[in-house]
Amino acid sequence: MKHLYSLLCLSIMLMPQAWADTIPKDLQSALTNMANMKGFSCHFDQTLMFSDGTEQAYQGELMIHRPNRFRWQYRMPYEQLFISDGTYLWHYEPDLMQVRQLNDMQEVDPAVMQLLAGKISVKDITLLKQQPQLKRYQVQIKNGTQVWLGLSEASLVDYAESSDALGNRNRIHFRNIVDKVPNKDQFIFHVPDGVELLHNSNK
Repeated sequence: MKHLYSLLCLSIMLMPQAWADTIPKDLQSALTNMANMKGFSCHFDQTLMFSDGTEQAYQGELMIHRPNRFRWQYRMPYEQLFISDGTYLWHYEPDLMQVRQLNDMQEVDPAVMQLLAGKISVKDITLLKQQPQLKRYQVQIKNGTQVWLGLSEASLVDYAESSDALGNRNRIHFRNIVDKVPNKDQFIFHVPDGVELLHNSNK
């Protein structure tokens, strides 16, 4: 019985390592690097591909200051801003002269927000498919979400593609990633004069 107990303990100890070994080393390194960053900034290109065959392209800049500050600035095709100072989350649309106070970032992509927050680690994913020559990997996150991740030459995740139950796809490419924590002043937001304020419209 003692021998059997020892074997069981050894098996449990070895399981996490064996499981991690199924994840390619470059993907492990990229996820670890992303999780260890205190903050960064980059440009992004985003494409929403709808199930009816239509597409919508976006461009802008992104700033992250962990744990809870971020600035997601859309420049094209029109201006809009998602910004959090760590306490409040805002969505500002200058063309509509409206600001909404939000509860979460469901409007962007939950999986992408987890990635940017550094909350996706090797132990959280299962490898589904891989294209090593392109450094692209499809993984399933522990909450059930499936997402394609792409890796940069700097061993960071610079591409993410996910889809919803309706067959719509969200593809984001992060460019010119700068591994430097942005100034906290970048995450302060004041409602402009004359702009309509809406509260918690996404409950």
